[in-house]
Amino acid sequence: DGFQPGVIGKNSGCKDPLEPVTYFDPQADAEVTVACEVYLDSLRTQLLDSVMGSSLKILYVALASFVFSYFQVTLFTIAAQRQALRIRHAYFRALVRQDMGFYDTESGGALSARISSDIPKIQGAIG
Repeated sequence: DGFQPGVIGKNSGCKDPLEPVTYFDPQADAEVTVACEVYLDSLRTQLLDSVMGSSLKILYVALASFVFSYFQVTLFTIAAQRQALRIRHAYFRALVRQDMGFYDTESGGALSARISSDIPKIQGAIG
């Protein structure tokens, strides 16, 4: 009296899907449905925990990459500025050591324009 025919997928999703029609007890079917829901909830929780863990790892890698990239750019910029300063000092020393005849053939504006245009190019190449 308590058994009724039903379609598997509709009434009892956790039973054998190859069996098209079965006879089941409605109370037993409700228990199976509750068990399936509990199982699916646990799977959802596991999936969410796994995704959260992976997302946090990706976030940590991205943050570390940002920090290291920042330091790389900063250090190369500092190196480029120091190298430019060394070149300027070497250029100035070379100009001071020249004979007076050198300054008769070269104009002071051309010398300063040359160093002013070349140093930024060198800095750009270094960093």
